[in-house]
Amino acid sequence: MFTTALVQPDAIQTPAFPLDLFEAIAALKQELNAVILAHYYQEPDIQDIADYIGDSLGLSRQAASTDADTIVFAGVHFMAETAKILNPDLLVLLPDLNAGCSLADSCPPDAFAAFKAAHPQHVVVSYINCSAAIKAMSDIICTSSNAVKIVSQIPEDRPIIFAPDRNLGRYVMEQTGREMLLWEGSCMVHETFSEKKIVQLQIAHPEAEIVAHPECEPSVLRHASYVGSTTALLKYASSIALLNKVRYSESLALTGFHRWMLYLIISRNAIVLAKHLLWQRSPESFTRWKNRPLVSSLFPHRQGTTVLVTNVLTCG
Repeated sequence: MFTTALVQPDAIQTPAFPLDLFEAIAALKQELNAVILAHYYQEPDIQDIADYIGDSLGLSRQAASTDADTIVFAGVHFMAETAKILNPDLLVLLPDLNAGCSLADSCPPDAFAAFKAAHPQHVVVSYINCSAAIKAMSDIICTSSNAVKIVSQIPEDRPIIFAPDRNLGRYVMEQTGREMLLWEGSCMVHETFSEKKIVQLQIAHPEAEIVAHPECEPSVLRHASYVGSTTALLKYASSIALLNKVRYSESLALTGFHRWMLYLIISRNAIVLAKHLLWQRSPESFTRWKNRPLVSSLFPHRQGTTVLVTNVLTCG
């Protein structure tokens, strides 16, 4: 005969939830000898707990040189795959299995294999933002920061397939003068920017600098005063105020920037602020970001800096 004991509501035990997630994560990292690698595009809370923040190239280098037993990769699938390729004996964890990439998804391995087979004499240069399957079919892997240099070094009599980003491929062709066969892939984030809105903002704010990533479309790049990789854009944005020896940039149009990259710019270098921040996302999302306690707490400790962020506009 079986009996069932009814548990009174006040006797029900609920799992303990850590009061301080940052401390709990730090303790778990130590227990597992783990390192947290995060892309620039991660939200501020993730950036705050990361051991290293960077672009695809920087993250790959960190993954290759780590002495940790576990890599927690706060990024998308292809980034975690790259870390595993470089560290086949380590445990690589991707916290969000749904974290995909529209650019990587735009180059299905079966379709690309057929494309490559149709052009057997071509050298295959693939942008690192692709799946492991595409990397395995490639002769050379490049990043947005070294793509021009790599293509320039390939003998001129060797035809080239460039994959998967057609916009980066076009930019490389323009910079090198080399004809390449482009795979027609793209990143939907970098194709959301409106040339019409950018021109309108230039007219309204003629002093603004337009900076862009080479994954943006040619119609956007032609208006940019500076084009570069994610890391290069961050360095350039920081240099604007430093070179002019002012407390903030009068106007800075961040075309091709993700909103959390602004968090990184300000948290690393409080001197770089925009009086007129020409932003490609909703004003509401930026307002939520700039009001974060961590952001505001950074500046009282920085002597001679001024925090001034106003007139949030959109260019997307």
